[in-house]
Amino acid sequence: MPSGQIPMKFEQLYDWSLVPEKHKFDSNNELLTKKVYEENFRWLRNDRTPALCPSYRKAFELGWIVRSPVDIVLCPIQEIQLANSEDKAEIMSLCNFDSIWTRDSNAFGIRTDMNFAAYEFNDAGKWESMFIVNGHSSLEWRLGFKCVPDKEESILVIEEFGTQPIGIIPGLLSMKHVTSKTGMSVAIKPLEQRKISRGDIIARLIPVANAL
Repeated sequence: MPSGQIPMKFEQLYDWSLVPEKHKFDSNNELLTKKVYEENFRWLRNDRTPALCPSYRKAFELGWIVRSPVDIVLCPIQEIQLANSEDKAEIMSLCNFDSIWTRDSNAFGIRTDMNFAAYEFNDAGKWESMFIVNGHSSLEWRLGFKCVPDKEESILVIEEFGTQPIGIIPGLLSMKHVTSKTGMSVAIKPLEQRKISRGDIIARLIPVANAL
């Protein structure tokens, strides 16, 4: 663990969930290339690399990486917020929605090629949705693990740098969000059609002391 980093524990709530892990920077290949160039070429060099930059390595190893627990094809979502009416069939036919979702007192008309409604998981004998409509064409992605931080810590959720963005919405999560009985979630607004496989990195968690 890099010097000064805050310790953190994660609890797996379901068999399918993948708990966050540390990301270790592997500099061996870069250093080997540097040595090969120096010993075998007159002009070619490979001296200015991330392997020799302490600030980059520390940033690369900061926090924990989050991996997708499922195979899924992400797609952009078209959404309209609606009055929560009983006349759902009528508004669906008028506006050509694929589905209408309700959350609390809100209703959302949805059009998308993303089959997020199919991702239900067993939670103590009842079916729960992995993806929940979140508003503004975004989804809450339930990841199936709980974070156990120190009481003074918050968690910053960001895209994983160095990879193609998938639409993770940055968020600063307090204790009540990361220790929920249903586990931790991230918000995502898919940018384009993109296949994600189980185990692919989707986000990074960074501890922030005394932020909330």
